[in-house]
Amino acid sequence: MRMFAQAILLFVLLVSGCTTGLNGVPYSEAGEVLIQAAVADLPVDAAYAEITFTQGRHDLTHQIPVTGHTLSGSITVPVGVWDIVMVLFDANGAAQFQDQVGAVMVQPGQPAAVKFNLRPADALVQVYIDLSLFPSAHEVYRARVYFGDRLEELTRETLEEPLGGVVSLPPGSYDFSVQLYTGSFRISDRIFTGTWHILDVNPAEELTVHWEPAMESLSITAHIHQLPQAPQLLQVTAHGAETHLEWLPSPDAVQGYRIYWQPSLWEPFMVVNDTVWQDTHFVHAEEPQGLYAVAAVSPIGIDGYRTEPTAPTFP
Repeated sequence: MRMFAQAILLFVLLVSGCTTGLNGVPYSEAGEVLIQAAVADLPVDAAYAEITFTQGRHDLTHQIPVTGHTLSGSITVPVGVWDIVMVLFDANGAAQFQDQVGAVMVQPGQPAAVKFNLRPADALVQVYIDLSLFPSAHEVYRARVYFGDRLEELTRETLEEPLGGVVSLPPGSYDFSVQLYTGSFRISDRIFTGTWHILDVNPAEELTVHWEPAMESLSITAHIHQLPQAPQLLQVTAHGAETHLEWLPSPDAVQGYRIYWQPSLWEPFMVVNDTVWQDTHFVHAEEPQGLYAVAAVSPIGIDGYRTEPTAPTFP
């Protein structure tokens, strides 16, 4: 049987409620459910439908053959509230279309109508996370896999176990990404965040996604810089209301000097020049008091060792 764009396929199935329920609990009367299913806009070769009734942990599954444009049959189920799934299969046993209707009330003597809008069947997506080249693989026990707004959490107990899983997804295009975690899914235990890309899932296919953390080579160059030696022979002289400092240059390559002043022993040293000082003499416009020290500044801006703290001398 072939149905093309805009064709509607209707199935009518009479489901009767039985007088003995699950676990031997008796029901007083029979109930009826009228099931309709429609497929539009897509061609389909329908061979049979599989209808599953679920109530808590219990389920009942029945196969109904498709003849012409209809399927019909009688299924006995206990009255009560059921979730019902219909899957339409082709002659090769491949799922083609499906839909689910929840919380269907089957009551004694009161027929209930259920309509399915069958969409393309879900695909099975096998996600395999390859950590063979990941340097922190020995710490990874958990992964979060994102299919758009849908989140799947994968775990393993030991490092010998593979990290992966199988996910049933409706067909479509998904934004896909993976995050790796260590001992828990707390953000502090997240060890890697993958990039996002598009994953296309086709109807009823079995898709394997082989994912591995993106790795890239990194070129590292390191230059070793020693701290400049302290300037030599610092002289601090009082000149009226100013303090004059002079010193010999540092023997190392430097970009200048930084001058430190400690007004009293109860205060730390502070830097008195806003920018690196280029010369080897400096005038501090403060009353001569406290202690002074000078440090050379390396070419990359590291302060070197300071001179011995020196108090001003008075002529």
